[in-house]
Amino acid sequence: MKTLTKYIKKRETVIDFLSRKPSSKYTPNTFHKLRVEIKKLNSILDLINFFSPNFEQKATYKPFKLIFHKAGKIRELQIEDSILKNYFEIKRFAKTCFYTAAHPNLSNIKSSN
Repeated sequence: MKTLTKYIKKRETVIDFLSRKPSSKYTPNTFHKLRVEIKKLNSILDLINFFSPNFEQKATYKPFKLIFHKAGKIRELQIEDSILKNYFEIKRFAKTCFYTAAHPNLSNIKSSN
């Protein structure tokens, strides 16, 4: 029981630390870590619920569930933003390569200036 309590306290400490971070310091990794910690907490609550059917798992998890879902929406936007940035970077690179291949004389003139 002591190990279980220690594990729960650790999850609680990390979640508290991440949630108190100023919004200007939040990175995609912060949201990821927050969601992972909440998942770990939910897993342990599942385990407690399994051994103690009278345990109010839903009530205990409810505030974390809201944070988990809101952080998930933000994380999804961050991932989509990253994908779009990569797409446009690749597109710009391909356009440059195509231009250079299609107009080899012009690329030599440009580089000599």
